[in-house]
Amino acid sequence: MTAVCTTPPAVLAVSLDDAREKIRAAEDDGLDNQLTLSLQGLVGEVEHATGHCLMEQGWTVTLDAFPVACAGAEPIIRLPHPVLAVQSVTYIDQAGIEQTLAGTAYEIVEERYRSFFAPKPGTVWPPTMSRRRAVKVQCTAGHGSDASKTPAPARQYILARLELEYCPPLRAPTLEQLDGLLAPLKVYG
Repeated sequence: MTAVCTTPPAVLAVSLDDAREKIRAAEDDGLDNQLTLSLQGLVGEVEHATGHCLMEQGWTVTLDAFPVACAGAEPIIRLPHPVLAVQSVTYIDQAGIEQTLAGTAYEIVEERYRSFFAPKPGTVWPPTMSRRRAVKVQCTAGHGSDASKTPAPARQYILARLELEYCPPLRAPTLEQLDGLLAPLKVYG
């Protein structure tokens, strides 16, 4: 399985106003480009560390075939977390023809630490042609489309890291202490 972000977020997970306020910078200090770059880097770090997409973004997930149930494991397809919507599921059938799976053929499940979809109860995934990337899922993931939707621990972490970068306090927390802020968001398994 491969998951690729195809449409990056249109907004930052922490607003420039909040970033400026945290480091006590004025709007005309000329730091906006540098702050934006710092915020983008920190968001990438948080997303990698937690397995969460912070702001709304488009993804393409590809698989060589639909998964099969075996040894009691569900035939699920993991999605970027938290999933907001699945726009389309296409696959190459055994005759080599691209098909679109009806939205009624599967159910989307969002749990605390993972998002996935599976065939509706009592059904199975359709067979696919034996080839690479036979299944393609287009989906949207993230906590929302504006910075106010960013989970509080992630916002806190990003702002604390900005403060460390731009104006280190006398008794700065360690990176290990800051990493503890992300613990409730981490996706396991």
